[in-house]
Amino acid sequence: MKQVCSLYSCRRPLRAVALADWEAIHYKDYHGDHAGLCETSQLWVLLPEMVDISRIPDTASKEVVFASTSDARHSSRIEGEAIVASQVAFLERQAGHLLAAAEIQPPSERISWVQTE
Repeated sequence: MKQVCSLYSCRRPLRAVALADWEAIHYKDYHGDHAGLCETSQLWVLLPEMVDISRIPDTASKEVVFASTSDARHSSRIEGEAIVASQVAFLERQAGHLLAAAEIQPPSERISWVQTE
């Protein structure tokens, strides 16, 4: 997707970038996870009705209850707010860079998606 966005942005006036949600986190040393402290904290802010912290096992078990890491129990809405705020700030900066790049370097020749002979 990153290559597609790069190629598209070179040829069209719309600038596009592809990234995973964890790539936009610039807070502490978080790099995302799956149902762990980081993702659960994020979800707690974005969709609080989807988080029931009481369902997280107290200790790690060999039996898989649901997709979660043992540190999910330490999730917090406050931590989630900071994570999401860092993502919003990153995306705002990224948008500024994309707009500035579009002004400096307009798209090159247009590509016709219909083959002509």
